[in-house]
Amino acid sequence: MKSPLAPSTDLFGFDRAAIAGLHGIAVTFLVALGLALVLTPVARWLARLAGAIDMPEARRVHSVPTPRWGGLGVVCAGAFSLLVSAAILAGARAELVRSARMTAALAGGVLILLAVGLLDDRKSIRASVKLAVEVVAATLAVLAGCHVHSLFGFNLGNLSIPVTIVWIVAVINAFNMVDGLDGLAAGLAVIISSSLVVLSLQGSEGAMALIMAGLGGASLGFLFYNFNPASVFLGDSGSLPIGFLMAVASAETSGKGTTAASILVGALALGVPLTELSLTILRRLLRAVDVVRNSATNGEYRLRLAGRAALFTADRDHIHHRLLALGLRQRDATLLMYALCVVVNAGALLLAGRQGSYGSVLLIAAASVFIGCIHILGYRELQPVRNGMLLALFPARLLQRRWLQLCTDFSIALASMTGAWEVHPGNWPDIGLLGIVAATQTGVLALGGLYRRAQPFASVQGAVVIARSIFYAGCATWLVLAFVRPFPSSAAVILDLYLFASLIIGYRVSFYFLDHIFNRSRQADRRVVIYGTGDSATAALHTILGSPFLGMTVVGFVEERPAGRACHEGLPVLGFETFNNAARQFEEIIIPGAVPEKTLRQLSARCRLAKLSLKQLSVNCTEVGYPPEGRELIEPGEVQPGAS
Repeated sequence: MKSPLAPSTDLFGFDRAAIAGLHGIAVTFLVALGLALVLTPVARWLARLAGAIDMPEARRVHSVPTPRWGGLGVVCAGAFSLLVSAAILAGARAELVRSARMTAALAGGVLILLAVGLLDDRKSIRASVKLAVEVVAATLAVLAGCHVHSLFGFNLGNLSIPVTIVWIVAVINAFNMVDGLDGLAAGLAVIISSSLVVLSLQGSEGAMALIMAGLGGASLGFLFYNFNPASVFLGDSGSLPIGFLMAVASAETSGKGTTAASILVGALALGVPLTELSLTILRRLLRAVDVVRNSATNGEYRLRLAGRAALFTADRDHIHHRLLALGLRQRDATLLMYALCVVVNAGALLLAGRQGSYGSVLLIAAASVFIGCIHILGYRELQPVRNGMLLALFPARLLQRRWLQLCTDFSIALASMTGAWEVHPGNWPDIGLLGIVAATQTGVLALGGLYRRAQPFASVQGAVVIARSIFYAGCATWLVLAFVRPFPSSAAVILDLYLFASLIIGYRVSFYFLDHIFNRSRQADRRVVIYGTGDSATAALHTILGSPFLGMTVVGFVEERPAGRACHEGLPVLGFETFNNAARQFEEIIIPGAVPEKTLRQLSARCRLAKLSLKQLSVNCTEVGYPPEGRELIEPGEVQPGAS
């Protein structure tokens, strides 16, 4: 049966002619707004009376003790607004009666979450207890008929119950995490609930539209007291019930759809809180993993557990914390989050109104924004190239076992020809000849000496060998195909050779590229500069980059007179005048090898004045086996006769 509040479908599920029938939504919103303006000061007074005060500490961003319990005013205002609407409007009353079972379940879930939130705001409750209560509230909603029936077009069947519970609990915690700045959670609640009103009307969920209208009005009224500088905080008494209501509303409005984009609508509407939740879980999990280099296996990287993942341990690395660390004021950070929330909710409404025609575009845009946020906010745990995670997953043995390289190159040859065939399908040889050409290419690489070196890019000579081998393989390909009639498309053959060369070089270079990026960007204990820009300085740079156990990050080179050189090996060349502000740039100076005594005295004097550490990097070759005939093995600490 269609909802009386849901008019005939047009844009977003309702047309302009029926907007007059939405006065129930407007009345509920305005009543909730007025009640929140009145009840929030009462909740603030009760919080002070009960001692539910948020005290300033290292993880907090406020500087004065502030009452919590703002959620009590929001919940009461929203609930009373529904009662008023039901009392004076027949349409609203009919909707709430029609959905009495779901309304009762929501009321029960909100009450138990409100009770736990009030207790937690006054005296902290263990995270496991709160999680159990959240599961109970989610179960009440599921028993009342709230189900996510499909996920990206796949019918969940019996899995709909656990998936719905996980969804509701996830959204509750996501919204709880964004409650970290003055006015942030309340403002997001206003924006998201407004979108959910539209989505509820589109899905003929009149009662849910009324509930979201009451939630939006109450949150907006509370925002008057909560925006920076806040006189009262929302607290868990508000974030838990609000997150619960939005989770159920999003599941009810989008989870019943059969299209692949249906669940994406609800996820986009809750995009900002869900992004916060995803980032928090990922970074806390990955923070428990270290990347180490095993010198016993030719420098192969591997993952090592550094401890237990602190999933339920609060920190100061949420999105809003990072925005403050970038130099934004509280108000600016909050308004930026508002703007981002408006954009993703506009995308959700666009996706709902266009029946999913823009789903792939919005997914790509959302993924791009997600990756951009990771880079801008500086989450090193989520940057697998910079933190070395890809190095640990890279099959380094592939570059050390010649037979593995041979098999891989043969597979690449087949894949390159197949890809070129797909792009230019005309006049290509049969499968048997494809294998012959691939074997020819791989054989020429072997004859060219490519597999004589375990790591062909370790030197310039190795790079020349691989370039020459690939050139010969290309010539051999043309010779083999010259006997084929009709001759394949020249464009297809050129594309095949391009793909073949790119993949052959690419997977060999990738390890060195990842290793270079990781060692350049790793967070070491000491930031150092290397004295000079000659060959010995360059060799010292590569030695330090290849020896992570030294605990050094090279940030540049230093010379007495840089002679106009801006950089060397991609790093800045500094002058001695930078010693005066050395505390902001580097901590040590590394001397590569031997230097004249006069230079060493000058460097020592300057480092002493600037309180810099001066060290000399040297490579020793110690004989530990039997010496050649006619020589004696020198014990450690002994001086060879005749040596000065």
